[in-house]
Amino acid sequence: MPAANVLDGSCISIIKGWMRTCIERHSTCRASGPPSLPTRLLDAGDTSTDTSVVRLIASKSLPLSTTSYIALSYCWGTGAQLTTTLATLSTRQEGIPIDTMPATHRDLVALARQLGVRYLWIDALCIIQDGALDWETEAASMFSVYRHAQLTVVAGAGDSCHSGFLSRATASPSAIVPFRSKREGVEVVVSAHTSCPA
Repeated sequence: MPAANVLDGSCISIIKGWMRTCIERHSTCRASGPPSLPTRLLDAGDTSTDTSVVRLIASKSLPLSTTSYIALSYCWGTGAQLTTTLATLSTRQEGIPIDTMPATHRDLVALARQLGVRYLWIDALCIIQDGALDWETEAASMFSVYRHAQLTVVAGAGDSCHSGFLSRATASPSAIVPFRSKREGVEVVVSAHTSCPA
């Protein structure tokens, strides 16, 4: 039976184990070329900082060889989105209250803190959305951003930034798997029980 809480210690242990295996044993998981960091990252803090906010920081002040970050890939959706603009840049650097962030962003902060990864990259907040030059520069380096992330979280089930990815509707998620047989119109519904143990 899968754990109802994705942040359950058993799930976090499994994820940490997968990450460790990638780093230690998978040469193809390691980024080729010199290490790089995105221009900006979100600092989710550590145990000595205010945990009710995250801050947008310039990554040039961070040590390149030892700084790791988690990148987020998600659907923005059509509703309101929390972004960084030329007008909000300094405010984002002072701190973004977590309770003002959409659910998918909040979930990433919660997951990163549980995994012990301090820095995050979320496109809506790390790219100045109305700065044409910044957007052009950052969009051109997007491959590198995802390639050099220690982990990329793909929130594929959500249809907007407000969907989140940590909550489960039920403890037994199901997946619809398209299947074709010699009979027309056959579809198989498979219950997925490969998640973290309770």
